[in-house]
Amino acid sequence: MDVLARRAKRDDAEKIMIEGIDHAVNLIREQQEEIGILEKSLERVQAKKDEFRAATERLDALMNDKRDELIASAREGREPDYREIDAQLAQVRDVLAQYADEQVNVPAAIASIESMLSDAKDKADAVLRAAQKFVSRHYRAEYDKAHQAYVDFLNSEEFLAKLENMRAMFWLYRVYEDCHSSITYSEAVDPDNVDRYLEGIKHAGGKGVLNQDRTRIVYRDHLKPLEESGITKPDRYNDPNPNPAEVHMAKCIYDEFQKSKVDAESVTVNH
Repeated sequence: MDVLARRAKRDDAEKIMIEGIDHAVNLIREQQEEIGILEKSLERVQAKKDEFRAATERLDALMNDKRDELIASAREGREPDYREIDAQLAQVRDVLAQYADEQVNVPAAIASIESMLSDAKDKADAVLRAAQKFVSRHYRAEYDKAHQAYVDFLNSEEFLAKLENMRAMFWLYRVYEDCHSSITYSEAVDPDNVDRYLEGIKHAGGKGVLNQDRTRIVYRDHLKPLEESGITKPDRYNDPNPNPAEVHMAKCIYDEFQKSKVDAESVTVNH
């Protein structure tokens, strides 16, 4: 039953049209004001009910006092003194007179107001749910706009140019590096992490594709003035930087050669 009740609340919210956040705020405020008015009305009517009940209880007590006075005066052989009791009865009578037409209507009025208050609270709940749903849809649309703006930025020439420049700088670093091998820069070799960033762009919804022509232009624009000024690229084919294994092997060969040379000279001297 709880599930059906919660579903019913959401169905009621679907019937309320929200035109905007300001409209939702106004509807919520109107419902809160209506609830406040009904709660105050209920308090006033309940106060009347409590006042009427107190007056009737006081009436019963005074009538008992009057009976007790009558019995006491009879026992004492005197006239009963009802003056103080009658004065209080007059006050009670004035109170009861205010509710001459409300003794039956007060409970009915309370029931009516309680019903209206319950309906108003249900309406307020429906309005709030409708407002929440509107706000949710509104910010989903805003999120979609923000995401599209982000994707547009990821695909923009301005942003991609930064990665293209990054790759071109890495190419220049590699082409001037005194490497241990005779390899030249290659677009297929990507230790600069640019491809990883491009994959991230794709995961974020972008295309993640660089303009190779722009990248080459940046590379050449830096390389050309360097070469023209005499700072040429290392000759990796004719003068490669030997790697540690090659150096170790060469030392071993040289040491063996020197040892063989010494041994040969020693043999010649002995003969």
